[in-house]
Amino acid sequence: MEFESSPEIPLTGGHMNDVVRVGDTVRRRLGPHSAAVHALLKHLRRKGIGEVPEVLGIDERGREVLRYFEGVPALSEDPAVLWSDDTLAAAGRLLRRFHNAQAGLELAPDVEWSLIGREPGGYQEVLCHNDFTPYNSICRDGRIVGMIDFDLVAPGSRAWDLAWTAVNWIPLFDPSDHPRERPDPPESGRRLRLLCEAYGFEDRETLVSTMLHRMEHSAMVGAQRLAAGDPWAVRTADHRPFWARAQAFIEANADELVR
Repeated sequence: MEFESSPEIPLTGGHMNDVVRVGDTVRRRLGPHSAAVHALLKHLRRKGIGEVPEVLGIDERGREVLRYFEGVPALSEDPAVLWSDDTLAAAGRLLRRFHNAQAGLELAPDVEWSLIGREPGGYQEVLCHNDFTPYNSICRDGRIVGMIDFDLVAPGSRAWDLAWTAVNWIPLFDPSDHPRERPDPPESGRRLRLLCEAYGFEDRETLVSTMLHRMEHSAMVGAQRLAAGDPWAVRTADHRPFWARAQAFIEANADELVR
C-alpha cells in the first residue's frame, strides 16, 4: 500500500520495537503476531473502542501503518493529573471496556502470541494487553485517549492484565521510587479499591496475589532472556532492581492492600 512520503521522526520510550512518526501515521516493523493484533484492533474499533490504534495498512517497506494519536505520553502529564483519582478510575474503566469489547472476535486457533508477558497456565479468559501502563498511554486535555503498544498481547485472565495495570497506575512502587503525598500503604490500598471499583473486580485478595505471581514470573522470564542475550532483556536489565523493590513493597504490605 502506498502512503504519502514525509520525514521520519523517531518516537522514543519503547523497548520492544523501533517506532517512527511519518506525517499523521506511526510506522513499526511487523512481528509474528501482527496480523492477529491487527484483527483485534479492527474489531475493537468496530465495537467503539476509539482509544486503540487505527490500522491503516502496510507500507512499501513492510511496516505496519497506524494512525498517530494526537496528544502526549501519559508520563509527560502534570503529575497532579497523571496520579489523580480521576485518571486512575479512567484507566480501570478503559481496561474493562477493552476486555469486554473482545466478545465476538474470531481468530485462527494457531495464532502465535508473545511469550514475554503471557500468563502461565493456559488461561483463555480474554486477550490481555499485558502492558497497559502510563508509558503505553496517550493523554489529551488531561484525559486518556490512547492505549498503545500491543506487542505483548496474549491470552490470559482479567486478573493478570488488571494486576500489571494496578502496579503501574496506582502505582505500587517502593516509596523511595515514587514518594506519596499521603501516607502509605493506606493510600495505596485506597487507590487499589478505587481501581477495582472502576474496573468491576471485587476480589482484591486474588488481585494482590496475582500481582506477586506476575512480578515473580516477569523476573524469571527477564533473567532467562538476559542469559540468552535477548536484546529486549539487555535493554531493560537496569530496570530489574526497581521492580525487585516494587515486589518487596507489595509483599510487605499485602495485608494492608486488601483491607
